[in-house]
Amino acid sequence: MDLDLRVPIGLFFVVVGLIMAIFGLTGDPAIYQKSLGINVNLDWGIVELVFGALMLTFGFRHHAKQPIAPVSPAKVATVRSDITLPPIPKQKPPVAHG
Repeated sequence: MDLDLRVPIGLFFVVVGLIMAIFGLTGDPAIYQKSLGINVNLDWGIVELVFGALMLTFGFRHHAKQPIAPVSPAKVATVRSDITLPPIPKQKPPVAHG
C-alpha cells in the first residue's frame, strides 16, 4: 500500500477548515463578543484550510516524484530464497468427546 499519511491528514484539515470558515462567515456576530469581536471560527478555518492544502500539496508532490520501477521475477526469487522459516510443528488432532 502506497498511501502517504499527509494526504488523509490534509483532507481532514481541509474539510474541518471549510466547515469552520463557512460557519464563521454565516454565523451570528453576537457570539463573538466573548472573543473581543474577533471571528475566531473564520480565522482558524482559514488557517486549517491553508494547513490542509499544504499537506495535500506535499503529499501529492512526494507521491508524483517516486518512480515506479518494475521488479523482475528473478529479483523477487532471489530475495525470497534468502528467507528461511522455522518448521511448522505437528499438532495432534482434537479428540472428540461424546
